[in-house]
Amino acid sequence: MIAGYIKAENVSQALEALDSSQPMARILAGGTDLMQKTRATRQKKNNDIVFVDIKAIEELKGIRREGDDLIIGPAVTLDELMHHEMIAAYAPDLIKASGYVGSMELRNRATVGGNICTKNPAADLLVPLLALNARIEVADLNGRREMELAEVIDGRFKGFGRRTIITAIKVPAAETLITGYRRWTQKSMGRSYLTAMVVIQPAETGKLAVKIVMGGAGLWPGSFTEIVSPDTVKNIEKRKTFCQTLVQDKLGAAANDDTAYRKQLAWVLIYEALEIALKGVK
Repeated sequence: MIAGYIKAENVSQALEALDSSQPMARILAGGTDLMQKTRATRQKKNNDIVFVDIKAIEELKGIRREGDDLIIGPAVTLDELMHHEMIAAYAPDLIKASGYVGSMELRNRATVGGNICTKNPAADLLVPLLALNARIEVADLNGRREMELAEVIDGRFKGFGRRTIITAIKVPAAETLITGYRRWTQKSMGRSYLTAMVVIQPAETGKLAVKIVMGGAGLWPGSFTEIVSPDTVKNIEKRKTFCQTLVQDKLGAAANDDTAYRKQLAWVLIYEALEIALKGVK
């Protein structure tokens, strides 16, 4: 059952409320995943959940530019993200990813911070944020610190929504990147089955640095970078071979039909993402 509801006015108040209400305190922002995930727990009489609402904290709202970074508040909704001119200018792939999330009504509630903390490998913003080298600022009762998004994805950091709050998402905006984004969804599932994003940048001696991020249902986003000659990705046949070899090396042998299907789909999505990105390569 719901034993309490606390509407925090600032980050310090939210952290204190979380600490005093453990072990059953939970952060509430958009609530689109939280309410569903805690339904079974709330129905048990001995589990008295306390929701700490951070939606009204001004510090956690808004999108702005600070130096070379685009600062996205964790309480920013996906709808706000989709319609912000700075996101369109510096991180348009976040708009594409957000547009795939549920319905318009859900995007009006779901938040960027919640999408990161959902503990779901199919969370739509994880792949583009990782591809864009996003960092996050977190706060707990010991203070604040900045960390790489990869630390969250690979499980090195725990405690979000219970003792720790994301206070900012930082996306580098010093330069316009050449990117390609592709996503495949099973209509019956709704969430992404597999997503691929590539980022292409110049490397030494005329070569290209190709960063590839893949993720989806059951597959936490992983990132790897290959240094290749332009012909490797511009030539159609060589690009196909490059993508197939890459998937074989990174995903290994197929253990079952589902894995084999994912591997086949993975190289096709990487190929298509490269094709999109190459339109921006001179």
